[in-house]
Amino acid sequence: TGKFILSNMLAKLKLKPNIIKNNYSIKRKFCSFNSNSNSNSNIIFKVPGVKSLNSKPNQLNENAVFDSRLNSLLKNSVFPSEAVPEAPVLMDEKKEQVLSQIFGLFCFSSHATILTGAGCSTESGVPDYRSPKGSYAKGHKPILFQEFVGSIENRKRYWARSLYGWPIISRAEPNAAHKAIASLEKGGFVKEIITQNVDSLHQKGGSSAVTELHGTMARVTCLECKHTFPRDEHQATLEKLNPEWIYLLKPPNNEMRPDGDVELEQSSKLNYNNFVLPKCPACNSSNALLKPDVVFFGENIPSSTHVKINEIIKKTDFLLVIGSSLQVFSSFRIAKDCHNKGAAFVVINIGPTRADDIVELKIEQIAGPILKEICDLLKLPHSIIK
Repeated sequence: TGKFILSNMLAKLKLKPNIIKNNYSIKRKFCSFNSNSNSNSNIIFKVPGVKSLNSKPNQLNENAVFDSRLNSLLKNSVFPSEAVPEAPVLMDEKKEQVLSQIFGLFCFSSHATILTGAGCSTESGVPDYRSPKGSYAKGHKPILFQEFVGSIENRKRYWARSLYGWPIISRAEPNAAHKAIASLEKGGFVKEIITQNVDSLHQKGGSSAVTELHGTMARVTCLECKHTFPRDEHQATLEKLNPEWIYLLKPPNNEMRPDGDVELEQSSKLNYNNFVLPKCPACNSSNALLKPDVVFFGENIPSSTHVKINEIIKKTDFLLVIGSSLQVFSSFRIAKDCHNKGAAFVVINIGPTRADDIVELKIEQIAGPILKEICDLLKLPHSIIK
């Protein structure tokens, strides 16, 4: 249940009707509201009933080119079918109210920002952490920064499992939510996209104004010389140095995780301690600490990212959070600071969030269908990629 005072939220925005002059008839139909902040016309949003949407993750892109031996092992390795969590049913009359409210905020905001979490990628088959069927519910705990840098054994274990995990997760395709967000950006209705995700699916979906709060798995960085290079290059080196792992490993048991980790069923002939770690291609140090260019749990976000996020917060007058429980403080702070400065604040997420006591509208739905209908109202395509 969420409470949404549309007129008060619109009063926070600098009204700019000219940005929707081509959609005036739609505005009159779906946004018949009073912009007086003293209005008492509240809309109470309640979601009745619970029912599975039976959504299926996208299939993997078979056109990706990887080592043929590894490819043969990966043919039957897909994301878990239950990656998409169950969502309550949104009744038609409530749906129209919700759509009109979000539509109005996009129309009248001058600097809308979207913040996405792992739940935005579940429709692509990438599991999340905190939903009832997420990674945490299955007992998985991601590796901590100090665990990674403090033990070569932990690093070997991480990269051995990532040898399998990266090809799988790199094949994930952007879903309806990613594509609709890119369309909203290209149409001028979204100025900034901040993502907690490290899967680069926003860029694949056509977005360009993306700030990666926690980095990306598509790059590897050397903690010694700070050189950064593509993950695909690192993958090729790992395969070359560890060919026996490709020949002898059994296929993963489908326990794919949000950070690209997989549970491996190892042959008795394999031991993580025998896994060979590459040198840094820049400093050529055998002692170099090569790490995915992501912010691990327990690691600080780069100061340059902090500065950029603060600049975005200052400009934001409408924040839409998609697929995030906001449990990580770095994301919760964005929501809290935007709310405190008077920005309109909406959440689309299945399950509780850390900001439930301050959010003005919360929709417990999968984001893709909602955003596609918003694009329809704004006369935007569902996707800007072919």
